[in-house]
Amino acid sequence: MYVQISATFACVPAGIYRIVWQLYLTAETAGLRDLILRSTMYQRKDTTHRCQYDYRPTENHLLRLPKGQVVDLAMPQPIMVLPEHEYASVMAEVLSAGFNWKSNVSFVTVRFETIEATL
Repeated sequence: MYVQISATFACVPAGIYRIVWQLYLTAETAGLRDLILRSTMYQRKDTTHRCQYDYRPTENHLLRLPKGQVVDLAMPQPIMVLPEHEYASVMAEVLSAGFNWKSNVSFVTVRFETIEATL
């Protein structure tokens, strides 16, 4: 199964943020690997310059997550929108990096958490 899921957070004000994905894994989840969690920030009025971060959790990390409940998977790299940019748009994506099966996993939601509101 090829996976590509995305969400866009528009007009994010200056501050430091974290992207958190919520997953639901069943007890039968197997072969969950080759996933890339990506965040891309586009500065105000400038879609050509962007900051992009990729996080590729290890298969062992994903398979150690609790089964049968919704769990959080936070991206380790924070998003920083600087005051001189006023605001930015941020895209969060899940991509498949290989042709391995991704079964019995549901991406429930993605959220944007504030770490520090002002810089």
